[in-house]
Amino acid sequence: MKIIIADKKTSFTDEQISLLETKGDVVFIETNEEWKNTKEIFSEDEKVLALDPGVCDWSFSKDLIDKVPNLKGVCLPTTSYTWVDGEYLRKKNIPLTSVPKYSTESVAEHAIFLMLAVSKKLPLIISNGWKLDWDKHLGYEIKGKRMGIIGLGDIGSRIAELGKNIGMDVYYWSRKIRNEDYTYLELDELIKTSDYLFLTILNNDCLISSSVAF
Repeated sequence: MKIIIADKKTSFTDEQISLLETKGDVVFIETNEEWKNTKEIFSEDEKVLALDPGVCDWSFSKDLIDKVPNLKGVCLPTTSYTWVDGEYLRKKNIPLTSVPKYSTESVAEHAIFLMLAVSKKLPLIISNGWKLDWDKHLGYEIKGKRMGIIGLGDIGSRIAELGKNIGMDVYYWSRKIRNEDYTYLELDELIKTSDYLFLTILNNDCLISSSVAF
């Protein structure tokens, strides 16, 4: 069994590598160029692929899956799994794993950071060489503003919690989830009335997580 890891070897401890080596022949593919040209994934050996999205260009398509013989499993270090053709893997009885919830806090904090940066006009200040122009760079206070969240899953719920804790009024739309701590609105109304809008919903192509300020 080959364990082919599309990631830098330095991302793993010696102990982790030793443990993997007890399960199979471990091969690291550390760059996108190596990924495109490696012969290891096309060998006839039974293999499990562990795919870092940066190395693989966030793509493991049906066409590439068909070219990999004796594939026994695909492991992702991401929460999102839609950049891999999971439905096709299931049809071929090849297990696909991801890492749910591991990045919730990081993504939520990053989204709040983007909101603060936009509200304080940080991009304009940076583009002006960090020279403040009070007529152009005077920002907005967050407290009392309306936060709109599209998709109240793990990340959306954490963003809502952070927004409420800094004094924002939190509104949301979600396909299935309801939370009495926040106010539910229909999607059109939410978009029209939010001061800051966060997209945290899983669609057919990717996990959207970003913030937009109005």
